[in-house]
Amino acid sequence: MTDKWDDKEIRKSLDPKRYTKKYFRHKIYDLSGYQSMSSWQDCRRMMKECNGFEGFFRKNADRCRDQFADPYRAYISTISSEIMAISFELCVFLKLACEWVKPKNILDLGSGFSSYVFNRYAQDSGYEVNVLSVDDDERWLEKTKEYLEGCGLRNPNLSDWNTFITAESKSPFDLILYDIGDFLLRVKYIEPILLKHSREGSIVVVDDMHHAGYGLHVRAVAEKRQWKHFNIRPLVKDHFGRYSWLIKC
Repeated sequence: MTDKWDDKEIRKSLDPKRYTKKYFRHKIYDLSGYQSMSSWQDCRRMMKECNGFEGFFRKNADRCRDQFADPYRAYISTISSEIMAISFELCVFLKLACEWVKPKNILDLGSGFSSYVFNRYAQDSGYEVNVLSVDDDERWLEKTKEYLEGCGLRNPNLSDWNTFITAESKSPFDLILYDIGDFLLRVKYIEPILLKHSREGSIVVVDDMHHAGYGLHVRAVAEKRQWKHFNIRPLVKDHFGRYSWLIKC
């Protein structure tokens, strides 16, 4: 049996007009060798910027892996799928970032297991930590609330996206996870959200930077605003190929 080829798809694949500057930028961005080299350079720059974090990360990563292994396994088995949840590697990084930065105000854009990580940190930190978890899906937000309360994390602070985005208050956050909605929403709002809700020195973790179009947009925004940015792929890359960047505003 021969495959039935779609003539339109063949013409599209052979059309020289598709080979634009954008096409080649995306291809370069996706090169594993390029990502490996640039991300290791970025990690070294980040470690230098956050003097002492490298030793702290190495010393404490196994402890955090042990802490989250069972809850994460249960979460992706009973609440969400692994591909929809943030990666286990990112969970470990976020917890250690919290311990290092000691944020008083955390913005969790995209509720789920990240909400568990942040609220668990807030409960165990020994000082007052405010966590705001936001989602563009109200049904999922309610599911997150039920999950957190079932884990003994009472009265989580949750908000739907429309309420959050239209609020007049300009609250600065020390640590922000940007992982909400689809890529169209993320591209549209990353700059205004960070301008409104970050301050000088705020740490922003932007997930799903494996997507070339999105990654190039985020980098352009960071460079435009002169925010320091670091590809932390070696620390958070999972087996799906997902990874994150860290922005210091």
